Amino acid sequence: MSYSSNPGTIDEGISHPVDDPNTHYIDTVVVKINGTTVITETYTSQPDANNFHHEYPITADTNDEILVTVTCVEGGTSSICLKLGVGSCSTSEPPSIPGFPGLWVVVGISLMILLSVNYRKLRNMATQT
Repeated sequence: MSYSSNPGTIDEGISHPVDDPNTHYIDTVVVKINGTTVITETYTSQPDANNFHHEYPITADTNDEILVTVTCVEGGTSSICLKLGVGSCSTSEPPSIPGFPGLWVVVGISLMILLSVNYRKLRNMATQT
């Protein structure tokens, strides 16, 4: 990603090789400046089978953080952040599936509780007969 102040544009180039750019493509691009969404673009195809390249009009100042997040129609997500006058940003966006490892912990505990309750019910039924 690069930024040009005259005129105010970011030039976003993404390597995204695909077999068919009409069915597998970058479908969403979100541009944020200092955490505020300034552009959301959706697409229905990719310009060619290897790359996705577009320019977006924005206005930004030195030390502003420009974050561009792209999403593939098949679900992949990638982000790049540029701090004007500095280079890359020191912080990054949260993972695309926040808390995903915690989800497995919750599912595992829930299964253990469910099995324990069913085991007790079966054991109580066996002792009553």
